[in-house]
Amino acid sequence: MTAMKNFQDSDDTSLLGGKTKKTSLRIDAIGALDELNAAVGIARAGVNDEEISALLMGISETIFRAGADLASLSGQGMIMPSDIVKLEDAIKKAEAELPPLQNFILPGQTKDDALLHSCRASARKAERAFLRLSEKETTNREVFRYLNRLSDLFFALARLVNKRAGIEEHKWSQ
Repeated sequence: MTAMKNFQDSDDTSLLGGKTKKTSLRIDAIGALDELNAAVGIARAGVNDEEISALLMGISETIFRAGADLASLSGQGMIMPSDIVKLEDAIKKAEAELPPLQNFILPGQTKDDALLHSCRASARKAERAFLRLSEKETTNREVFRYLNRLSDLFFALARLVNKRAGIEEHKWSQ
């Protein structure tokens, strides 16, 4: 019979460079990134478009780097301007296939667009958590820029999967 390790429950958690409370703004922001990455993983597993699935894999890896950035109290700067440029290029490429946006669009015409809109909402949540942290502590501002562009990309991709599937967007009628 093997001995069980004696685990200690604590209000603190370890980060690179020190400890912080599990209820801290930094842990909230890291948790929001974790939720976003889980949503991206679900979308990647569910989206039937191979090009978009490959793009989501790269995004997932970058979100993981953003989490590592926040987990370092010294502010490692793992998200770079080049990461934002990649998102902007992907947005331009997606929008080149799409008609101009004339109305607000409701999510859920297809499973794929619903998954991508869920990622968009998670990206916005992570962005807000990051901004709350930035008001109190020093952070890598590129993470904010990345999350802001990322939500725009998810919106464009949600529209794109429907267009590629021949599904008309559901326009908000108010």
